[in-house]
Amino acid sequence: DTLSHLLMGMTYHVEVKDAEGCIDTLSFTVPTYGIEIPEYFVADKETWKIQNIDLFEQSSYKIYDRWGKLLFEGEATDDGWDGVYNGHDMPSTDYWYTINIPEIRRVFKGHFTLIRSGK
Repeated sequence: DTLSHLLMGMTYHVEVKDAEGCIDTLSFTVPTYGIEIPEYFVADKETWKIQNIDLFEQSSYKIYDRWGKLLFEGEATDDGWDGVYNGHDMPSTDYWYTINIPEIRRVFKGHFTLIRSGK
């Protein structure tokens, strides 16, 4: 059987038996690509974009304000969040995120800071 169906980040245990009845076992973890989650971004000059998230096609993320209001929903191929909600620039402060990556069965949670440069 081929190993093409393996999931990144998962550990597998394999047992092999040869024609003479000898058995050997092997455990291995499929490598995964690390995502890089920005701790801050300058909204007037860049977007809040998760590096390497595009390697996980099924991934998605959500951004919330301090009261838990959903401000943005993104996917693996998005350009990131520009710090705008309903056409209004959001203020310089902390925001919270959840990142769901089904391919490795992980959910990341945390926060980052939006900075306004003052144009």
